[in-house]
Amino acid sequence: MLEVPDMDAKNRWAGMGQINWDRADELKRDWTRVSPESIEKLIANEAWFRSADESSFAYAQAWGLTYFLTRAKKDEYRTYVERVNRRPPMVEYNAEDRLRDFESAFGKSPARLEAEFRRYMERSVFRKERPARSGENP
Repeated sequence: MLEVPDMDAKNRWAGMGQINWDRADELKRDWTRVSPESIEKLIANEAWFRSADESSFAYAQAWGLTYFLTRAKKDEYRTYVERVNRRPPMVEYNAEDRLRDFESAFGKSPARLEAEFRRYMERSVFRKERPARSGENP
């Protein structure tokens, strides 16, 4: 949602919260890998982001989930971020606490949000066409 601006874009910034087409395309390519377990794994810890083999998929899935939550579950997402931000600094944030905070904010586990996440991405983001970059032929 707040990644480095697209350096190829005319204005060098597509805008906060806009579709990150690189992440969206990658997520769509690996869509069969998204599962209730993968969503829980994403929330439970950040180890996936440190894996050379898995980090790209982890970032794509994290982008997609965040995009979905900020649009379809806006109030719950705000509650979740506020809850995480209130945690004391430099204190371990274990998987059990992460999952409990998520479930407390959204009213269900990350795994139970999987069907809604899928429907949202398939009906909105994946149906849109990636805009051509300046200088590209359509």
